[in-house]
Amino acid sequence: MTIPTDKLTIKAQGALQAAQQMTLQAGNPEVTTSHLLAALLGQKDGVVNPIIDRIGANRGQLEEIVQGELRQLPRSAGNQPAVSQTLQKVINAAQSEAATMKDDYLSTEHLFLALAKEDEKAKSLLQLCAISADDILKALHRSKSGRKISSTGALWHRLGRTGASRQVGSGDRSGRRNTPSHSSTLQKNKK
Repeated sequence: MTIPTDKLTIKAQGALQAAQQMTLQAGNPEVTTSHLLAALLGQKDGVVNPIIDRIGANRGQLEEIVQGELRQLPRSAGNQPAVSQTLQKVINAAQSEAATMKDDYLSTEHLFLALAKEDEKAKSLLQLCAISADDILKALHRSKSGRKISSTGALWHRLGRTGASRQVGSGDRSGRRNTPSHSSTLQKNKK
């Protein structure tokens, strides 16, 4: 893949590595967009599943459809899998999405959005579960609240149903971290 890993979030690196690992294990000749979609769905603590939940789509159904698609891919023995041209196109589109959103790093949300926009196969699989690129964008705009991805460890969490979000582990303007402090935890335990 032609993207420097220092421009990927940890979760995006993990998704691309998981897609490649799936390809190797299945003996597929190419790492495809279906492998990437399966890898994104497999990140239980990532942002893709909360996006799907926010849209109101059936995640289990999508996972079954994607697994069915993977079972239909050709197999070859002993070859190092190549990145499919379609997957490279999606990665390039994800880089453009990150730039459009003024994010410093390419994240799983950019990959997911690019799959929905650029790849006909992934787009059709997502549409079977009533997920469109517009739905993904709306869910992202509600959850990111104007924040940009400015570190490799960026991870967005949904808080309740209000659409509020925060970046875990990032500092606020005073330099304090957005994680509970040890002293505040001790104070809560004393009550």
